[in-house]
Amino acid sequence: MARVLGARRLSHDTDASTSVERQGESITAWAKSHDHRVIHLTNDTDVSGAVSPFDRDDLGPWLRGRKLAQWDTLAVAKLDRISRSLIDFANLLTWCQDNGKTLVSVAESLDFSTPTGQFIGKILVLFAEWERQTMRTRRADASQKIAANAGWHGGNSTSWGYRPIQQDGRWVLEPDPEQVPVIQEIVDAILGGESAMSVGDRHGIDNTRLIRRLRSPSLYGLVVFKGEVVRGPDGMPVMRDPIIDRATWNRLQARLDANSKGAGVPRDASPWLHVIHCGVCGYPLYLQKYAGRPNRYYTHKRGLRVYRRGEREWCPVSAQGQALESQIDGVVLCAWRGKYLTEPVEIPGEDHTDELHQVEEAITDWEAKALLPGASADSILRVLDNLNKRRQAILDTGVVTEPSTEEITTEVLLTDMWLDQPDDHAKGALLRRLGYRLYVKPDGHGKARVRLEKTWRQNKTEQPQTWHEIFSETDDPAAT
Repeated sequence: MARVLGARRLSHDTDASTSVERQGESITAWAKSHDHRVIHLTNDTDVSGAVSPFDRDDLGPWLRGRKLAQWDTLAVAKLDRISRSLIDFANLLTWCQDNGKTLVSVAESLDFSTPTGQFIGKILVLFAEWERQTMRTRRADASQKIAANAGWHGGNSTSWGYRPIQQDGRWVLEPDPEQVPVIQEIVDAILGGESAMSVGDRHGIDNTRLIRRLRSPSLYGLVVFKGEVVRGPDGMPVMRDPIIDRATWNRLQARLDANSKGAGVPRDASPWLHVIHCGVCGYPLYLQKYAGRPNRYYTHKRGLRVYRRGEREWCPVSAQGQALESQIDGVVLCAWRGKYLTEPVEIPGEDHTDELHQVEEAITDWEAKALLPGASADSILRVLDNLNKRRQAILDTGVVTEPSTEEITTEVLLTDMWLDQPDDHAKGALLRRLGYRLYVKPDGHGKARVRLEKTWRQNKTEQPQTWHEIFSETDDPAAT
């Protein structure tokens, strides 16, 4: 009398044809007819046939440790219940031979301890593996076709801000009325100058995950499948109802790009690191303290030489730190008075080559149809007229357009943004993020002039900033 371990597996516990109950009945009946005793029936539900038997939650422990000595024969109702992978099945057969165990499949009446049973079993598992891969391909093709119709192919995840609903007998995604206000609040906060990290902390979202979600074009309704933009039969991107409009999404990407340019510095560094620059040579000034002097100074790094008048020489510019920092507020507020925040909007380039090719192919096909006997000339001419108009529109717009950047003016006052910053570190980060620098040019002993200037992404129509004279009590003879 052999001690039988029955192994039951089910990919989905709703499949009645291969339910665990039916598998258990089949194994028990086989054991009884052969005068064997079933000591245990393992139960692995919602487990794919691609998972190795050794890795299954219920069956796995019986294949190792003390439980291994409690049984002699491993019985399954059908061969595909033990594995749908040829490699896993072959490994299990080898393991059974090495450990003196027998593997039996009830439905196929196969004893895999014999050479014939091993040969037939490997062939059957090979077909089971092929079936599994074919099913995976069919599911992927079906999901892609559903996505091409702006539908939802199921699964546990949906695009951020959307929820699945049934519409006209099929599943589609629509903006979730509970998530949309939260997303719009997050977008508004980041466009207002707040960092993604602080916004994410407030809403309990990891910073990396939040940025990945904000970068997704699905926010403005673009349908994406496995990272690729889904296009319809006409070659155009498939769209669904957006969470935010395209212009807002473009502004958001520009803001995230600006924030990623290193707006922040270590908290133990000077708040004005990479903000204060020399007005003579243009290089950055760093806050340093000299031995024997009570004050700190913004100076060049030691050993810095710059080219002036064609020769490489020292740039001696420095400024007394406390006096300069105390007047930054006044300089910035004066320069920003009455000015509004401008946001660069990235206009992506477009390539209509494929669309033009499709339109021209359609024109050729319809012209050929016009020559067939019994063709309706009026309807064909209308179609050709529409196709030619579309072709001309593509040519007028440009088959390939280069990406460009436009700046739009928002309703946010720069001075309000400055006054909303909680400390000098936040103010320094704001200047770095917006691309502003403070240039310092000494003007005699104890005096200096400061100019606030926008560097990268500069609006060419903007007038240059003026110099502001500040006074500083300094004992530094280099500040001349």
